[in-house]
Amino acid sequence: MQALTRLAERMADKARQRGEPISLEPMTAYERRIIHKRSLIHI
Repeated sequence: MQALTRLAERMADKARQRGEPISLEPMTAYERRIIHKRSLIHI
């Protein structure tokens, strides 16, 4: 879970810098949930 949290933080930073959405590799529903929740917190 920590790896997913770090991934979410890095991708949120990258999306903010670029000003556009970032695509990730396919993942399970649980992994998407972690990424989504963390990304919302990181905005």
